[in-house]
Amino acid sequence: MELFVDGAVLERMRGGAGLRLNKPVAKEIAATCEKPWEWQLGYPSVVPDGKGGYFLYYRGMGSSRTVLKDECEKQVTCVNHSKDGVRFERVDTGFAWEGHRDTNIVYAGFVCHNFTPFYDTNPRCLPSERFKALGGVSDGTATGGLYALASEDGIRWRLMCEKPIFTDGAFDSQNVAFYDAVLGKYRMYSRYWSANGLGAHEHYGGFRAIQSCVSDDFLHWGNVVANDYGEEITEHFYTNATIPCPGAEHILLSFPNRFMEQRKRLAAYEKTGVSDTVFMTSRDGVTWTRRFRESWLRPGLDDANWTDRNMMVGAGIAQTPDGNYSLFCTEHNCAEDNRIRRLAIRKNGFVSLSAGWEAGAAATRPFLYEGGDLRLNVATSAAGSVKAWLTDADGEAMFVAPDIATALYGDALDEPYPLATGARLVGKRVRLCFELKDADVYSYDIK
Repeated sequence: MELFVDGAVLERMRGGAGLRLNKPVAKEIAATCEKPWEWQLGYPSVVPDGKGGYFLYYRGMGSSRTVLKDECEKQVTCVNHSKDGVRFERVDTGFAWEGHRDTNIVYAGFVCHNFTPFYDTNPRCLPSERFKALGGVSDGTATGGLYALASEDGIRWRLMCEKPIFTDGAFDSQNVAFYDAVLGKYRMYSRYWSANGLGAHEHYGGFRAIQSCVSDDFLHWGNVVANDYGEEITEHFYTNATIPCPGAEHILLSFPNRFMEQRKRLAAYEKTGVSDTVFMTSRDGVTWTRRFRESWLRPGLDDANWTDRNMMVGAGIAQTPDGNYSLFCTEHNCAEDNRIRRLAIRKNGFVSLSAGWEAGAAATRPFLYEGGDLRLNVATSAAGSVKAWLTDADGEAMFVAPDIATALYGDALDEPYPLATGARLVGKRVRLCFELKDADVYSYDIK
């Protein structure tokens, strides 16, 4: 399956055709701070439960209504559950906390500051370690760093090592890990401080930035490599929320929270800083494409989201029965009604090859065609249409649809489409061409 998220598969576009960044739709509240241990919810992670449902993990800051230090032992990790990735309920874990026994807590301590789990898809993973997590902070002491944790059921967690497994970074953020099936290794994306620059943090002397490293066993990690954007870092990326794209795991998606540290929207609020979330992609895990520099998720009309450290998209994507993806973000940071909201976006719908009423056309880069028909994730208006066909790699007809190319209209996530001229081109290098009007193509597959 291929997506248009970075434009890499396309070589030419003309007319009204272009790439469009599609924004998520804000849905219902998935978690609220109603329980004594759930003050200052943060860093959500949505994780498959291995049985068709999903866990939603998030940080609680204990019973205090004041912001606790990052290394405070009162921090806890909470969990909610959903059968469909849409409606979540607290899980009664039996974890005792300050006289309460009916909690949804799965772990407690300073590693919960940014406890971020994932479901391990490594075929060699032990059943007792099917769920793994990173957690911890860099506080300048011997205990500072990221710790590895494991669980068989996603509820009962244990440390895999008594000491941190990784210390090269600044971890007061959501640091993520996952098994990369394409690479055959684990990847970790964490926070560090970049070099000095215009707009840098006055104390640390740099920008909050993203780095990565890989591991064969999740416990021993190689050298870190800074994300390469092909340009100097000039914005604070507070988090990264990196994940392989479901169904197209050769593409990594990332949703960094962009922190504008010196801005202040609400005069009565004591802190400075406002934030939104941006979107970027990579095909090698190190070189990142920021084709779209605009915000993917804005604070919006809600004044309470114009305070510091809001609109943070957490780790993971849930695939829902309605054909959408669910992602989760924080809202109303440090307020009494601090919460986590579900966001919905069409499956693989982050970026589309799009045309309005002015029709347009596009052609991919050449590739070897081994046969098969086209499957399209596509949406048109009632009057719009999409045509697709194959042409010789060096042909001149890439923008002229052949007469046998059918005009497709409708809205479907996986629409079969017979490839015009396909039979005679099996075994040859070809281009896939599109003609579209008032339509969007989100992804395609040939099989």
